[in-house]
Amino acid sequence: MICRLSARVATRAWLAAFCLVALPVTADAGQVRISPLGLSLTPDHRAATLTLRNEAAAPVSLQVRVFSWQQDVDAGMLLGPTMDVALSPAMITLAPGATQLVRVLARKPADSGERYYRLLVDELPSSASASRDQIQVLTRYSLPLFLEPRVAGLPKLSLHLQQCQDGRQRLMVSNAGERRARLADWHLRNGEQVLTGQPGLAGYVLPGSALALPLPAGMVWPAQAARLEAKTDLGPWQADVSPPSEPAACQPPVAPN
Repeated sequence: MICRLSARVATRAWLAAFCLVALPVTADAGQVRISPLGLSLTPDHRAATLTLRNEAAAPVSLQVRVFSWQQDVDAGMLLGPTMDVALSPAMITLAPGATQLVRVLARKPADSGERYYRLLVDELPSSASASRDQIQVLTRYSLPLFLEPRVAGLPKLSLHLQQCQDGRQRLMVSNAGERRARLADWHLRNGEQVLTGQPGLAGYVLPGSALALPLPAGMVWPAQAARLEAKTDLGPWQADVSPPSEPAACQPPVAPN
């Protein structure tokens, strides 16, 4: 996940925002290259490293933080403070072409089940280029971090169609299992006809949570049953879609996570 943050550095600090892109092995938003774009720690391997490289022609300052991660189908990504994970170093200044390794350490193993976090890597404003009339574009990277138990569970996905009172329709992918599921490259079929879909990463479905897949406005639902087909990090997944129930009160859509 990569975001561009724009701030008038002479009068305010940077503004926070989130935006989603497909999850490659590395990210390069023109300034900093990050690898990998997701980490998993286990009781036997409680430490990992994040590699940051400055691809710009000028120095760049970065702040690395970790937050607990919960998921709400309407509110989106919910982040909170945590002491479960240690980072070193947390404040970095990279010269042009320089590379820094950030050590990520789980302070205690995830014995009672999988746990979920987000690593935020924020580019900080440069005082050298600050000007009252200058806009500085900053970047935020949001990376998933998972603490996995010694015995891993499995996701248990289910699907239903929700019709909102404002006329929107969305596919709700729920997870009643013990492990997250990463959903990508989904499409909705009516027999051989592809009704709609989305390439690339759709988002994660954490246990006890749901992910909303928006459907096109004005989409006419077929008379016969449709089928969702998608890729997950554990293999392909498909499910039939039942007709919508009574219209539900839905919050405005947010960026997927």
